[in-house]
Amino acid sequence: MGRRILAALLAVGLSACGTTATSGQTSATLPPCQSFDPPPLNVGAEIGHLKTAATVLQVTSTCTVRVWIAGGGGTLTAFTNKEIVLRATSRTTFASAPQGDPGAIGRFGLKPGDVFTLSFESRPFSDGSYPINGMNR
Repeated sequence: MGRRILAALLAVGLSACGTTATSGQTSATLPPCQSFDPPPLNVGAEIGHLKTAATVLQVTSTCTVRVWIAGGGGTLTAFTNKEIVLRATSRTTFASAPQGDPGAIGRFGLKPGDVFTLSFESRPFSDGSYPINGMNR
């Protein structure tokens, strides 16, 4: 009887090894991306290129990440010390993935506490997430 319990505990423990710190989900089990068209390009830089640093709170899908915005001035002030969800689009550029790769966020291995720099747009999608213009991951 004791060996069965030990074997069951060992199996549960080993199965947990395949998870990451993205809420216990592997990138293969993250929800898929929901498709949104990127906002039009004809907006001012103060709307389309808010540059700052973000701290990962949770990877919420293969193309979205919930973050804490570090801060900045001007238009970025409205986002300073706030939690938002960022979304990769077909126009997102990455330092280590092809442009417009919507599933890249799910493969970066981001975990809570990771910090990266980015540029995002201040106009949210209908679900409240914000489009990422550029990300240094």
